[in-house]
Amino acid sequence: MSKQLWLFFGVITGLVMLILLAFGACNRYLKEITTDDYLPGLIEKKSYYSEPGRDSVECGIYIYEDSKELREALEYHEDFMPVTSHATEYIVSFICDFESWIEDEEIYSEYNLDKSFIDSEDYFYIKNVETYGVDDPDWKDEYRTYDVYYFDIQSMTLYRLHIDI
Repeated sequence: MSKQLWLFFGVITGLVMLILLAFGACNRYLKEITTDDYLPGLIEKKSYYSEPGRDSVECGIYIYEDSKELREALEYHEDFMPVTSHATEYIVSFICDFESWIEDEEIYSEYNLDKSFIDSEDYFYIKNVETYGVDDPDWKDEYRTYDVYYFDIQSMTLYRLHIDI
């Protein structure tokens, strides 16, 4: 084979490797936050979904074993942040929006997130249109598509609230 052909295959192989590395780095963001290896000590997982259709409303309730490892994972997590007094209003606004969309009886009957229990010991992460990076002006409603992850330390429960309208 000629040197040019070897060089061509070398460049193509290098590009393929770069693409694979890029997808590997992005895969962490594609993985759902609530998998066992993302937060340690998952004991129980319950998921509730709205009836199939155009709009998507989902609720996940994940119960964890209280451990030093879990508390450290939350404290040093790159996505979760401690709840502050300023953040409480922001979190509650999403919870209220989510509650306004719950029409499926199964979701409503199993949903038990009490807004009055939100305090500074808890952690949260909100991924909405702003963090999805949608540039379409029609998508600037922050309540149109979001995921709220709220970890209540007292009950060791992670709530995942998802809306895609």
